[in-house]
Amino acid sequence: MNKCAEKETINVFFEDRSYKIRRKEVIDTIEKVLRKEKRYGEAVNIIFLGDKRITELNRMYFGKNSTTDVISFNFDDNDLLGEIYISLPQARRQAKEYSVFIKQEVKRLLIHGLLHLLGYDHTDKDNRSKMIALQENYLKQV
Repeated sequence: MNKCAEKETINVFFEDRSYKIRRKEVIDTIEKVLRKEKRYGEAVNIIFLGDKRITELNRMYFGKNSTTDVISFNFDDNDLLGEIYISLPQARRQAKEYSVFIKQEVKRLLIHGLLHLLGYDHTDKDNRSKMIALQENYLKQV
């Protein structure tokens, strides 16, 4: 089948249910960015976690014993582009800090995590500026 004609497979899992975001909103956000990036037919898993679990992942894979907002693991194989893990409690704190609704912050984290899966990074100032500008542009469109 032509990859452009394929339907994305976006799986959403809730280990933490402290904020109720609709699966459809999560899926729509991911699908819109994938289409804008011309990455039709990609499969992505989204997992919403609490602070304890995301801290464990951060420690295990990045050697950092702290809570973070989003972690992405790129698989980039034929079946699954990757997984995005989001801490809902951290998203709530950041939403308060940035004076935005939590739904907007969760969407920002979804986009940020997906951009990492698509190969974007923010390891230096130039890449960071480009990635954040793209992230904020997509956030306005979803």
